[in-house]
Amino acid sequence: MRRDFVVRLRIQPVQGLAQLQRLVGLVKLVHDEPGHPFGQWSVIADLWSIPDEHGLAQAWLDFASPDAPNMKIVPGETFPLFVGPNQVADVEVLLTPRREPAT
Repeated sequence: MRRDFVVRLRIQPVQGLAQLQRLVGLVKLVHDEPGHPFGQWSVIADLWSIPDEHGLAQAWLDFASPDAPNMKIVPGETFPLFVGPNQVADVEVLLTPRREPAT
């Protein structure tokens, strides 16, 4: 599996999430393409360890769709992560995929 982003998750205090190692859900991005106006992209977050006492955990975040706007996401960007209708975490991008310089 390719690894898109290194992120920090701030997980909401929801019962059952304290011991999780993987989150599968949707993210909403503020700079979405016109053809995807609601900004719902399927993602998989593989946590490096269980969340700490503050609900923080680092993780790999991978988009399920090859059409996701990976190149528009920059370090420091934040967005919500939803499972069903519930926001379960805030995502902060720490590292983005390596990009080749334009020629």
